[in-house]
Amino acid sequence: MAVNVSGGTPPSGLAFTGSDPPSVARFNRKCNLIGSGLEILAFPNPAAGMVANCIADGGGMKAGTTYVFDGQLWQPRSMVRHTHVQDLDEDGGPLSEIIMKNVAHLCWVNKSVVTDVDFLAALSGEASITYDSNVSWGVIFSTGPTTSGMANGHHSPGPAVDLGLARSKFVWAGFMTDNKMVGARVGCGMESLYEQIDSWDKYGMEMCDSIGQPRNWDLVCANSTARTAVTTSENVQVSDNFRGYIMMQLPALYVKLFMSKMDGTQTLLATKTTNVPNGQTVGNQHRTCQFGIITYENTDKQLGLLGFQLVAQFGDPRWETIIE
Repeated sequence: MAVNVSGGTPPSGLAFTGSDPPSVARFNRKCNLIGSGLEILAFPNPAAGMVANCIADGGGMKAGTTYVFDGQLWQPRSMVRHTHVQDLDEDGGPLSEIIMKNVAHLCWVNKSVVTDVDFLAALSGEASITYDSNVSWGVIFSTGPTTSGMANGHHSPGPAVDLGLARSKFVWAGFMTDNKMVGARVGCGMESLYEQIDSWDKYGMEMCDSIGQPRNWDLVCANSTARTAVTTSENVQVSDNFRGYIMMQLPALYVKLFMSKMDGTQTLLATKTTNVPNGQTVGNQHRTCQFGIITYENTDKQLGLLGFQLVAQFGDPRWETIIE
């Protein structure tokens, strides 16, 4: 609980200078206060930035809690572990309250196990999206054996997300059966393979080869101005053993791609700092979680998907108005 006091203008807490010699007031301003809640509240003229460690309950302050004065209130800076079970300040408040306050904004997709019904499919020719419970990966996107066969699937958790509001994270685990004469796209806001590329906010991984040359994954992002890509050090795996990939996006600053290994370690594959999403929705909700593969020869190509996750924020004020 924040505690209000009446304050004045204390001496500066900056470095001592020749024109501002040490004094009791100066030392008090620069030192941590240690005392009971009542003793801390009785301190004359606290100012923003002062720190106090409470050792005994009093005046609304709790023992074992560190407080920082913000100019008006002593604000708690507790280092205790918050379980968010009880409706108490020291417990961080109940988790239900946190969820209710953020449910209009939070996009949280956690598909550690996927089936074909998790996707709205867009298929051509003999392409398919199928689930096989007998293998270690859950869903297979298959192009079929005819040139230009495409298997696209998107998962829409709600309104379009806004990649300029906060950090976001996209995780997927899967594999490809070929890295030649094939194209693929995976990510948040990525176009389906039916669509022309555009500069709506997005980030993801893609590869495309139509001349028979093995390809590495490209890391792609767009910020409404341009859509650009960098080639990563990660080859498009030709195997039925999946790999895990993590993409972290910080608005306007960077998108980072990591390979996540079974032993829990991560390897940075690429960092992109140009055309990073920063304040626009991903176009529509059908692009929120996108997966697709196309073949450029009369041979079936497959993308296997074990699971995926996304943490982001919704960007539709209409939805926020209704839900709140």
